[in-house]
Amino acid sequence: MRTGNKVNLLCRTAAGAAALILLCTCAAFPAAADKTKTFSDGVVTYEKITGGLKIVSVDGSTTALHVGRDVDGMPVLSVGENAFSACSAMTELSFPSGVTEFENGALYGCTALTALTLPDTLTKIGDGAFAYCSALTELELPESVTEIGAYAFSNCSRLTHVTIPGGVKTLNPYTFQGDLLLESVTLPEGLETIDSASFMNCLVLRELEIPASVKTIGEVAIVACPALQAVRVAEGNENYQSLDDCILTDRNAETLMLYPGNREITEYTVPDSVKEIAPYAFAYAMSLESLTIPDTVEKIGAAAFSKCWKLRAVRYPAGIKSIGSSVFADCTALESFTIPEGVTEIESCAFLRCSSLNGITLPASVETVGEYAFAGCSGIRRVDIPETVKAIGNYAFGYDAEIADDGTITATKMKSFTIHGKPKTAAKTYAKSNKLDFDSDGFDPDVLVPFGIAAAAVLMLIAAALLVYRRRRALDGETSSSENPEPEGDESEDDPNYVSILADDDGEEGDPYDRSYGFQLTDSGNETSLGNEEKDEPGEFPDD
Repeated sequence: MRTGNKVNLLCRTAAGAAALILLCTCAAFPAAADKTKTFSDGVVTYEKITGGLKIVSVDGSTTALHVGRDVDGMPVLSVGENAFSACSAMTELSFPSGVTEFENGALYGCTALTALTLPDTLTKIGDGAFAYCSALTELELPESVTEIGAYAFSNCSRLTHVTIPGGVKTLNPYTFQGDLLLESVTLPEGLETIDSASFMNCLVLRELEIPASVKTIGEVAIVACPALQAVRVAEGNENYQSLDDCILTDRNAETLMLYPGNREITEYTVPDSVKEIAPYAFAYAMSLESLTIPDTVEKIGAAAFSKCWKLRAVRYPAGIKSIGSSVFADCTALESFTIPEGVTEIESCAFLRCSSLNGITLPASVETVGEYAFAGCSGIRRVDIPETVKAIGNYAFGYDAEIADDGTITATKMKSFTIHGKPKTAAKTYAKSNKLDFDSDGFDPDVLVPFGIAAAAVLMLIAAALLVYRRRRALDGETSSSENPEPEGDESEDDPNYVSILADDDGEEGDPYDRSYGFQLTDSGNETSLGNEEKDEPGEFPDD
């Protein structure tokens, strides 16, 4: 029993010692949330990390901040995720040497920031780290930077020039997306990848030099840059080249990747070497009016010719099986287009808002028409849909269309639009579901059967009216007979064998259904015709 007490005592003593050690440890290293350093121009909250501190938040009222090298003897090493996201009033900011990383969204939304000094020790810029720093006009990236995340400088709408450090190997997606005043970007030798939409909506970007080291250029890496006059690939690049010193293609010129939007020619013929036209390749070609695509082209990407506002005529290759999504969207000057025989599918928004298009002929090979395919084609008021078409998407025909800034399409039904096609087909189904006029080609039971039923109903009404009229005449005749009895001495009434041709079973004169036909019946039941022959006296039989 005593032994047990000693064991319990030892356990309690050990537990108490452990608690004391833990308490002392916590006192020596206070929690990160309690570590706050107040500067003369703001309040910064730090978090302890290995080797130093990380900035986790800054008071939103701060207008200028010069971060110190260390706090209480611990160096500042990092700027945490969204640390400055509340600082929409901050205009000036600098960081000391020693900071190595800006995490995702570190300075996101610092919309008033005009002066920024980055440390010469910085190596990593996270996703969206400087996104929406919309007042920033200049940005000098230190040569120490080796990694730049997606959206890093997106929507820095006043930024005019950026030089990418030599250690950076990849431009991630949307790096400069929405940098409206970005005039030029210097890409370093050593860069290997330019990812999708790295340069998107850079409205005044005029030229871009692709280093010889680049191995991969992502789909639509450069898109919606209407002022672009040339993309030039450095000599020695093993993967890409520039046709005519401005048009970006792969090394063998089999894929046309980008036709500069601000190239000042009106007519262009795609080279016979090209087998594929990439998505958005000709988008925003501002001066292009006529385009010839040879039959060597086997594939055309989405939105390839979208927003070519002056494009009037296109020669489309015969071997293409589909017209892709938004291929000619917003080609507002396109007046006519011949869909080649052999095309089986017209994808969504293919001719969206081609307002000058005055007619379209669908070949018998077409099987599918996608949603909004011809929405906003206000010049088309009638379309003939062949019976081969099996499916028609929502708002494909007979609708106007408006597009909001976020890309949302609002469709409004046209006041006058006619679908022409055969009954019992997708054309009739589409017209009926959208309450559009339908012009039938051939026997349409949906129209003729109701018409036949209506006609039969009218005939039945007419017959009923005639019967009522007849009955009323009959009643009027009976009333007249009762009021004006015939004179006495009528021989016809005295002759029991006489039958009047004007009388029928019900006594109505002029009954067309009278069954006597003017025959005189004898007592023996033999029939003799009434005529001009001399009549025998009643009751006498003729001589044999």
